[in-house]
Amino acid sequence: MGKAPSFQFYPEDWLSSTKLQLCSMTAQGLLVNLICLMHQSEVYGKLLINGSRPAHKLVIKLLRMHYKTFNKALDELILCGVLKIDEDGVIYCKRMIDDNRLRETRRESGKLGGNPDLVKDKDNQKDNQADNQKQTPSSSSSSPSSSSSSKKEDITLLSLFEKVKNKFNSDQLKHEFDFMEYWKEKKPGGVKERWQYEKVFDINRRFRTWLKNNDRFGRFKDKKKSLKMQVHGKKEWDRHYDIEVELDKEAIKKKGNE
Repeated sequence: MGKAPSFQFYPEDWLSSTKLQLCSMTAQGLLVNLICLMHQSEVYGKLLINGSRPAHKLVIKLLRMHYKTFNKALDELILCGVLKIDEDGVIYCKRMIDDNRLRETRRESGKLGGNPDLVKDKDNQKDNQADNQKQTPSSSSSSPSSSSSSKKEDITLLSLFEKVKNKFNSDQLKHEFDFMEYWKEKKPGGVKERWQYEKVFDINRRFRTWLKNNDRFGRFKDKKKSLKMQVHGKKEWDRHYDIEVELDKEAIKKKGNE
């Protein structure tokens, strides 16, 4: 059966979704375009192009967006739970997949006269066939050379974090956005993100260190800023802050030269 030329859209669900309304209008606009691409995908509801996971730069080129705008909007959609990433790093929309599964069930029910028991039996047969068709990994897929050939840049930082996200509580996850923004930063004109330059990147350990440092220095910085605001006022504080940033950069540069 060919692909459907259209899909159902529920305005009330869109406007009442708390997760979606937490996102900016830019992120919501990106979602509409991604949904259209997922509708055309070989696996309905998943962001695949020609059957494989596309690189972000390909999607950015396709949608004619600036890479910073795209990355920020995509992060919003994933962090708010509107979109998700599976174990293979593929972005998908759970709502689209669930709706499609429901449509398929209703279509099969119609073919069998609408008897739910018959549909259920047929679904069980499909599950059994799928289990029987599962094969053990081939030697090529399990070999060290194959696993090492997957490039680090093909793995997204968000997919890594999704695997360890359940190890942290809601208060700790409030710092997730700042953590991601720091490690996703790129050099001017660069392609790789900051974390991809690291030889070893244990995201669980890195985030715990981030939380520890934030707890250690965060309160001191807030107090320092509050005192400076009282003495100098906001405009003067901004000037002092810029000077301190430049001094920090010089110190890091000097340490690197040593």
